Amino acid sequence: MATHKGSRLGNILTWVVIIIAVCWAAFPFYWAIITSFKTPSVILSKPSLIPFLQFTPTLANWKAEFTNRLPEIARALRNSLILSVGATTIAVFLGTLAGYGLARFQYRRWKNSSMATWFLSQRFLPPVVTIIPFFLVMQALKLTDSLLALILANATFTLPFTVLIMRDVFKDLPIEMEESAYVDGASHWQAFWHIALPLSAPAIAAADLLTACIDGVSDTAKAARLRAASADVRDEQGALALGEVAVGVVQIGGGGQAGAVVAHGRRPPSVTFGHLGIASCTPSYKPPVGRSGPSSSLPSSP
Repeated sequence: MATHKGSRLGNILTWVVIIIAVCWAAFPFYWAIITSFKTPSVILSKPSLIPFLQFTPTLANWKAEFTNRLPEIARALRNSLILSVGATTIAVFLGTLAGYGLARFQYRRWKNSSMATWFLSQRFLPPVVTIIPFFLVMQALKLTDSLLALILANATFTLPFTVLIMRDVFKDLPIEMEESAYVDGASHWQAFWHIALPLSAPAIAAADLLTACIDGVSDTAKAARLRAASADVRDEQGALALGEVAVGVVQIGGGGQAGAVVAHGRRPPSVTFGHLGIASCTPSYKPPVGRSGPSSSLPSSP
């Protein structure tokens, strides 16, 4: 009887912890959604969490987003999709090959453990120190202000993560299956393509998803996106952030929150949570008189 009560109490505590964790993780999304239905006066007055009881919802912010910024939002979402797919594809493709090489071959001058440590060290590299070198390289290649430059930058900083994941995946696969293929006359590439790759397909899919998440929250990715001068290249993160800049003043309102919900609705939860910090400003900035073009979206300080 005591064991049954202890098990029941443990189940109750487990569910309590799960409910608290779910509420903790879901609250930023709930806050973003309800804020998009608030007026600026309601946002600035007092915290209000329950619609219709503490405040009256309004669709004005959503109408303003879809009426005034629909072409910009559509273009930014398209660019974001291209960036995510392109960077993830490059990182997973190269990471899978590099991971297989580290797992199946032994190198002499530079040992496998040293190369794995070097890849791991790239995750600790402060992204801000690479901005100027990346700019100089892209300028020399004449790729500035292009989607390809952003794809290469994002893929570079997600590649180490993919390499380490795939190395461990291939190390866990039984090498005897590939050795049997070698006995039958298969080459290393054939063993990789016909045996190791199909067996690791679930892990590749998981690495693809995790790489896309890391690409979305990467500080380097955000820095590159915010510095995309052309509106044709800017993705939804840059469009949101640059649209929320005012001349010396940040205006609080629900319009930016509506734009954030629209922009981040397609991203995984971890990515969305990382960008909710920019979602409380209105995209109401207009370039000053005499300034036009893409570069005017970042006004100089007065």
